Amino acid sequence: MEIDVLIPIAGKTPYVEEAIKSVKKQKGAYNIYLIENNIGSKKFSLDLKLLAEQYSCEYVFFEKRLPIFENWNRCLHVGKAKWAAFLHDDDIWSDDFLKQSLKYCSSYDIVFYSYKYFQDSLNELPVIKEFIIEDYNNREDLLVKVFGTYEHVSSFIFKRDLNLVFPSNFKMIGDQYAIRLLIALNKKIKAAWLHTNSPNYIRQHPEQLTNMGASIFAAKEKGTTYQKFIIAIQDEGLVLKSFGRKLVKIYSLEMLTRVFSATLLRRPLTYNLKLFFIVLEKTKSFSFFYNTLFRLVFQNFIWQYKIKNK
Repeated sequence: MEIDVLIPIAGKTPYVEEAIKSVKKQKGAYNIYLIENNIGSKKFSLDLKLLAEQYSCEYVFFEKRLPIFENWNRCLHVGKAKWAAFLHDDDIWSDDFLKQSLKYCSSYDIVFYSYKYFQDSLNELPVIKEFIIEDYNNREDLLVKVFGTYEHVSSFIFKRDLNLVFPSNFKMIGDQYAIRLLIALNKKIKAAWLHTNSPNYIRQHPEQLTNMGASIFAAKEKGTTYQKFIIAIQDEGLVLKSFGRKLVKIYSLEMLTRVFSATLLRRPLTYNLKLFFIVLEKTKSFSFFYNTLFRLVFQNFIWQYKIKNK
């Protein structure tokens, strides 16, 4: 099975070659596309062209520079293979990623692969590698799974005909939004998670660890993400009690607090409140109740402050 590997390049990262090398170690049929989002440096563009020639990649240059997720949508039109995968220009694939993921392409529409964050150096991979496939025949169980998973754009393969679309007005968590909504809106989608001790590596830069943005400043985006997801599952007529109980069984109170603090006062308001109180009844946790409300007020205050001081 052939797959297109899309590597969007939006800045002068020194890690591009490392990312490309991790693709070249893959077994299988693939096409690599280095896709420059007009960085504005002729020298860097030339360096990318030389890298493309050196590693038998196709270099694509977009004259008009776009925001990150709009650019990813544009990248989705590059290549013609039935399957595609993104790779950030500073992330690294496990040698096993494509070989193991593509084993399941005849049974699923999208396959998620384990990943791990790193900063400076990679951990040594185990000699004996293990791979466990996780899937869901029950639609409700699949939606419960997607409710709380945080997938990364550099660590899954997907069929192009799924019509994956990233949000044009997001700055931080557009991949989570796109994946969660894709599965919620596509009732016939077949998704699987491939768990392994040989994960892909996602580079985490030091400044990302100190901006507090992952949990607070992204509150509005997280709220929008779950709002559309919950609207979609509401239309399926799920039994809320069953759905809420499964959420409590699978996810920590901390994770549920983060989600409900971002969604509680959004549409569909009645549906959100019912789900929240089902979870509260099941957990019997006052800390979950108070922490959710406190976080809701605090993060919305921060978000409004951020907007006023742009």
